[in-house]
Amino acid sequence: MNINIPTGLKWYVGLYGLWGVGVNILDLKTTWLRKQEGGGWEKSRDPPFYWDNWSWTHLGWGFAAPFFGVTLPVFTVLNAANEVILEKMLCEAATRGVTGIRFSWDCDPPPHMLADFIYGMIGYGIGRIIGPLK
Repeated sequence: MNINIPTGLKWYVGLYGLWGVGVNILDLKTTWLRKQEGGGWEKSRDPPFYWDNWSWTHLGWGFAAPFFGVTLPVFTVLNAANEVILEKMLCEAATRGVTGIRFSWDCDPPPHMLADFIYGMIGYGIGRIIGPLK
């Protein structure tokens, strides 16, 4: 079976992967982000919106998706998979002490995951209004 994956989607997922690896490397090698310890990039624990500087990244990746031709159904799945599968998997691996994973060792509670998902969807909506995907 031949599956045709759109080039824009490949670029979007590839760049997101590089972003994630880059953030992890920065957190391992520098004190710039220190997602867990503060300095402006710590995770929010404040309901109901759980807004933190990482929320901007969810808005940004959502905003960028239409420019890569990522459709709403595909983005919805990617956005949910990022929160429920990828970030949870990385967090659990880091909690177990897996070497090389640093930035996700403090797992998001479900309300924070939902907030991040919503920020991604808001970003996508803004990107659809401004961007080329109609």
